[in-house]
Amino acid sequence: VDLKEENRRLQKEVDVLRGRIVGLQEQRQANLRLLRLLHFATDRPFPYLGAQVISRNPAPWYQSLVIDRGTSDGLAVGMPVVSERGVVGRVVEVSSSYAKVLLLTDYSSSIPAMIQKNRLEGVLSGRSNDTLSLKYVEKTDDVASGDVVVTSGGDGVFPKGLPLGTISRVEKPGHDLHLVIDVMPMARFEHLEEVLVILTKPHPFVSQRVNPEGSGGDAG
Repeated sequence: VDLKEENRRLQKEVDVLRGRIVGLQEQRQANLRLLRLLHFATDRPFPYLGAQVISRNPAPWYQSLVIDRGTSDGLAVGMPVVSERGVVGRVVEVSSSYAKVLLLTDYSSSIPAMIQKNRLEGVLSGRSNDTLSLKYVEKTDDVASGDVVVTSGGDGVFPKGLPLGTISRVEKPGHDLHLVIDVMPMARFEHLEEVLVILTKPHPFVSQRVNPEGSGGDAG
């Protein structure tokens, strides 16, 4: 009887210790992610605000997520959102305590961009999948797989030089003046848990869409 009781007690202690180990591992992973975000922020002279991802929109035709910051934290529509790898998207809707972020991959996403090595400019558009499209780059321009694409800063929203993606395919169609360019985004959207919001003042042409708390409140 004593042996059985001792085994039960030891098993409970093992279960408690396993729970603590899992908690410590989670804390370690979170610290590593936050450290990478900090390194990204310190390399760029912008004011930032950290935020946690609290939900994602599962619909394939609308790529977005919701973060736990809002107007009470100084957020406004149009503010860029980044991860430690690069651009995530921009704030498109905001309430006092949360904000909706339109992802780079959404069909309606469009960002002025340029190829880092030669400063050729185009427009990076979403496809609602794992790839992006860099448009309006002429067929005679020097573009190759592996070239890095960054923000050009021409939209009054995203600061110049933020990482967007890497060119994965270049095609020269015979019927068009422009190249067909596929771009793999730098950010890994399916793994996002924390992000940084760049607290830049939105350009005057960026409309403010503000929801009162509790109105239109589905976080997806």
